[in-house]
Amino acid sequence: MQEQQTFSKQQATLIEQQQNIINNTAQLSDSEVKQKIAKIQQQLIDTKTKLTLIQDKQFNLQASYQKEQQLRKISELALQQFKQELPAEKIKAAQISLGKGDKRAAEEAFDTVVNNHAGNIALAAFQSGQLAKDRIDYTKAIKQYTKAVALAELYRQQGAYTKAEPLYRRSLAIDEKALGKMHPSVAITLNNLAYLYHSQGAYAKAEPLYQRALLILKATFPQGHPNIEALEGNYAKLKRKKEP
Repeated sequence: MQEQQTFSKQQATLIEQQQNIINNTAQLSDSEVKQKIAKIQQQLIDTKTKLTLIQDKQFNLQASYQKEQQLRKISELALQQFKQELPAEKIKAAQISLGKGDKRAAEEAFDTVVNNHAGNIALAAFQSGQLAKDRIDYTKAIKQYTKAVALAELYRQQGAYTKAEPLYRRSLAIDEKALGKMHPSVAITLNNLAYLYHSQGAYAKAEPLYQRALLILKATFPQGHPNIEALEGNYAKLKRKKEP
């Protein structure tokens, strides 16, 4: 912030100097005026470039901070879903660590649920994957994401809708609370839940979810996005099945 103020003052000073030269052209030759003006304009360009870089840096830092806060909040909310699978002390310790910016305890707690094959394994695997990705441990992240998606999809394919539905509903509740109801991640979860109902023939439940997901994605990506096309394809299939 101080650096930005310094360059802003420097820019104002250069503009003032340029105006003084213009106001006192009678005391200088044309070549001197042009030379001084050109020098100041180049300094203004350099200063403006530096200001832009500083502002971009600040924006990126703010975006990273917001992303970090969202990840912690999602992890904290997810931990609350495992009161039956994890000791209260382990959950509390992980939440305290999250508050201090340390996400390893939360990741280990999610791993415990996955390794014990108890409770909402898909949600635990997904959250573990998110935290591993944040640590740039992409090998583990992909492994955990695969488990989460495969389990939920397996339940759906097996017709175990009563097991698949709460996975999607819990994920939706966490995303909405942590990210906001218009976040594109919410749209993806809405699509998954809609497709689950779609598979059951519960078209009246599926249709508003598809519609809401499309609304979010079109608002987020007005120029278009592959996820919009995929979702529109799912919705079109549903409408065809509804036709008499």
